[in-house]
Amino acid sequence: MTIDHPLRVAEQHHRAGRRREAETICRQVLAHEPNDPIALHLLGILEAQAGHLDSAVLLISRAVQLRPDFADAWTNLGCVLVNQRKHEEAIAVYNRLTQLRPTDGGPHYALGILWGELGRVEEAIAAFSRATQHQPDLVDAHARLGAALRSQGRFDDAIAACSKAIALRPDWADARNNLANVLRDKGLLDEAIAQYTRATELKCDDAVTQFNLGNALFQKERFAEALPPYERALRLKPDYFEAHNMMGLALASLWRFDEAVLAHRRALALRPDDASAHEALGSALLYKLDVVGADASFRKALALAPDSAPAWNGLGKVLMSLGRFEEASDCFRRAVAMSPDKASFRRNLVSLGALQADPAEVDRLTALLNQPRLPAQERIEAGFALGKLLDDADRFDEAFTCFAQANALVKQTPAAQDGIFDGENLHRVVDRMIQGSHPAFFAQRHQWGEASDLPVFIAGMPRSGTTLVEQIAASHPAVFGAGELTDIGRIAEELAAEERRAARQGWDAASIARASRAHVKHLRSLDGAALRIIDKMPGNVFHLGLIAVLFPAARVIFCRRDARDTCLSCYFQRFPITGHLYTYDLAECGRQWLETDRLIDHWLKVLPVRMLEIRYESLVADQEGQSRRLIDFLGLPWDPACLEFHRTERPVMTASVWQVRQPIYTRSVGRWRRYERHLAPLLDVLALKQE
Repeated sequence: MTIDHPLRVAEQHHRAGRRREAETICRQVLAHEPNDPIALHLLGILEAQAGHLDSAVLLISRAVQLRPDFADAWTNLGCVLVNQRKHEEAIAVYNRLTQLRPTDGGPHYALGILWGELGRVEEAIAAFSRATQHQPDLVDAHARLGAALRSQGRFDDAIAACSKAIALRPDWADARNNLANVLRDKGLLDEAIAQYTRATELKCDDAVTQFNLGNALFQKERFAEALPPYERALRLKPDYFEAHNMMGLALASLWRFDEAVLAHRRALALRPDDASAHEALGSALLYKLDVVGADASFRKALALAPDSAPAWNGLGKVLMSLGRFEEASDCFRRAVAMSPDKASFRRNLVSLGALQADPAEVDRLTALLNQPRLPAQERIEAGFALGKLLDDADRFDEAFTCFAQANALVKQTPAAQDGIFDGENLHRVVDRMIQGSHPAFFAQRHQWGEASDLPVFIAGMPRSGTTLVEQIAASHPAVFGAGELTDIGRIAEELAAEERRAARQGWDAASIARASRAHVKHLRSLDGAALRIIDKMPGNVFHLGLIAVLFPAARVIFCRRDARDTCLSCYFQRFPITGHLYTYDLAECGRQWLETDRLIDHWLKVLPVRMLEIRYESLVADQEGQSRRLIDFLGLPWDPACLEFHRTERPVMTASVWQVRQPIYTRSVGRWRRYERHLAPLLDVLALKQE
């Protein structure tokens, strides 16, 4: 009795934070009774709090030796050993605790953490499971169990565990974030996005959860929606390297390459020696047609990581864009050697004709296409690569089967399922354009825009000869080919946003004047000496009403090609899903072609700008005659370099990069006949034009 009372006083001092007083009493007690387990235990706790961990272990170990059933002492001994990173000894302590407290989930939970830190995940899963069995309301154990199960790929079990944690604590943001991680791993992106969104609402100051939400939206190819979460993550954590890098990738996917470059440069300011960031910067620069900068970025990435397959692939794309095909092939082969199962690298070789349809290569690509465990994007790439390989070998039926399988896989991806092509809606949109754009409409607005004859627009369906026409024109020394610019689409969106903010319908003169001046200034920044600068974005065909108002002195070139050849070529080409959903279905290709053709017919009747129509078949049949006609339309003197367009050194970043480096050839004219037996869905739709 004389000892108990001082120790109670010592405990009171301890709880009140008066460590020195508590320690003095404990030492006084031990001076009289060296084997008092309670005094040893309390003094061990005090030593641990002071950071004297070795002394703490000795004292508490002595306490449990004297009193083997002293559960609290065992618990604190385990904690001190964990702090010392002595996991094996701590495991022995917690195993002892499971015997002393058989119905307590806590020791099992602690064991789960320890096994996990030792990398022994199955033991961790077993321990967390026992913790939840003994103590079903131990929410942390359910959460940890979910994370461990996720690491083993046991997604259904992980979802169940994480869901149990949320059921016990609905407002726990971290648990929702963990559940969302599992859902994303399983490919349930919509469900993951819902959980990430709720987690960000519950914990709005957490940069990681915002970043995860952005990544899920990015994976769904909802790139514009991914930007705000990345921005919020960066406001919360300005030095968040990964968020800067992913922001850049999202911006590049939206073709906002100037902003993408800035984002990647911010990432590199934080980690100058990160090879992946240099690769990402290189890709953005390449799509800006800054081949010098792109080349430097990829070479820097390779200096940092010589075995980086993506960097070799990126450098190959730079060289390919410049027509340096042998050097590009060497780079692609290096990438393939490092990543044999990366079908996209192989497809680059196929696009250059650097792979042949030998049995080994066909078998390799076939295996990749039919490998269900391979990521869908790689299977898709394999299908398009194999289709091209077999098409080049005149094995047309086999080629079509591969293209069809690849397109079917694309249509199963989350991004494609998010944005179903709506042919009827497209028909209504074209109807509205036709009804709203008439001579009186343009006459009322003919002085609003910038009267510069610098801009030239090439429009039509993709794969209708737009790149070839641009390459011929850009071979003239007074013409700069800017490739597929996204500026007009962005201007259209900004003007529409102004309309909504001002609650009005239609553009106003001030907005048109401001946008047109800014765009001409931007074009001048691309090439200050050129007399004509070409934007060959095919989809601008849907913005020509706006273009005619913005640039009344502009020139418009319509590229047209046999509908069957155009649609088949689209179906055989791997386009980005955004804006090209129709290309993955033959019937939908046909509907897109019909509406584009109908709109072109209308523009040719009503647009108050200079217009030229070039048919691909006529250009192939009479290269010089059609080329002279093109240059004359541009208001320029003839230059023989336009007949040697395939020798012109300029970056080309479209699917036709190889074709435009070759002299004119006729193999693609009437190509559809080789596949006629497979084209019933397309031919049925195109027949509607004759009805």
